[in-house]
Amino acid sequence: GMEVSSAIVNAMQQWSFAVARDVNESVVQALRSRLEQLGEWLKPVRNRAGAAHLPVMYLFSGCDLFTAAGLFPKAPEYFMWAEFAAGDPRCFADNSCAKNASEVALLWLSHISSKKFAWSLTTTMKKLFKPPHGTLA
Repeated sequence: GMEVSSAIVNAMQQWSFAVARDVNESVVQALRSRLEQLGEWLKPVRNRAGAAHLPVMYLFSGCDLFTAAGLFPKAPEYFMWAEFAAGDPRCFADNSCAKNASEVALLWLSHISSKKFAWSLTTTMKKLFKPPHGTLA
């Protein structure tokens, strides 16, 4: 894999803070509500001895670390399998690319929150996450 410098990691962190400031509170509430619903559904699994400390494999996750970490916060690792590549992290250090990534992230959040974080349309995802924005290429 690609070695990511601390400058790139810092740029990614700054980008995430900026996007978080732009997220509508109703989107945050919808996500919290969905995590509570999923938490109830997964309670039998999470209550098994040692289950909280196992790695999590999340098929068809995309970059949805929110759900995996929200439901299994003590997991030592998360394996995210997605149709779309995560792309080049250097994008976050480029203002134009990071701006495009922000716009796409906010559009996707708006789309998925309108579905109460329960599902997403593949056609919408393909439209939003096509290069250069989604794969950050």
